[in-house]
Amino acid sequence: FLDRRIRVIREHPEVSRLLLTENLIPNAKSHAREKRLNGLKRKSRQFVERCLSDAAVAGQLAPDVVPEEAAQLVVATIHAVAHGKRRSGLSRAETAMIQRMWTMLERALTGQAARPA
Repeated sequence: FLDRRIRVIREHPEVSRLLLTENLIPNAKSHAREKRLNGLKRKSRQFVERCLSDAAVAGQLAPDVVPEEAAQLVVATIHAVAHGKRRSGLSRAETAMIQRMWTMLERALTGQAARPA
């Protein structure tokens, strides 16, 4: 999901911009826009948390890893890479970097040697 989410944001940069503009809810009060944006962010974070919770139940995470806290690391990584450049798509170097980042995250989350993403 790390690679997929980064690719979607990079391939559709207008989605990120849309979430940060009044175009999300035209003519809506700022509070409604903020509520909607926070709801979308929460849904996204909850998806990552569920994936990590499932991995924990399956015994795939290190015993000291808390899925909700680990989700913050994953989401931060997605945002850092996906929003790091203004152009769409990923270069080969960026794709390789994402693989290395996943390897680091996986080692931290599992306490074991990483497998391919």
